[in-house]
Amino acid sequence: MGKPLIIINVLDQDSYNDCHIKGSINVPLDKLAEYAQKNLEENDQIIIYCASFSCTASDQAWHLLQEHGFENVVVYSGGAAQWFQLQFPMEGACQNAYLGRQENPQDRGVPTISAQELKKKMEHDSIL
Repeated sequence: MGKPLIIINVLDQDSYNDCHIKGSINVPLDKLAEYAQKNLEENDQIIIYCASFSCTASDQAWHLLQEHGFENVVVYSGGAAQWFQLQFPMEGACQNAYLGRQENPQDRGVPTISAQELKKKMEHDSIL
């Protein structure tokens, strides 16, 4: 079996504590470069997500990791909001208003993974 999946929420600590995908870790965007250099290997399977389709922090994180030599990185652009709306496993009180907003996907030119594909990978890696 390959390296386990690393799912990173790049929102601030308060947003992460309120509601995040079960099994994900929190590394705020402004701390990601330092975290990656100390804790990740260039061939790790990394999924980045933030709040929702309209949140661009995950796209910024993808570019940052690419600049630091990480090539096996994709963005889950639906973020915590879509995951919550699909009633997939979450942790936290999940009280933030953005979680209920319906949004449409936007192509920003970064590799993405769908909610269903991510859930399947997480189940395969026994994260869920």
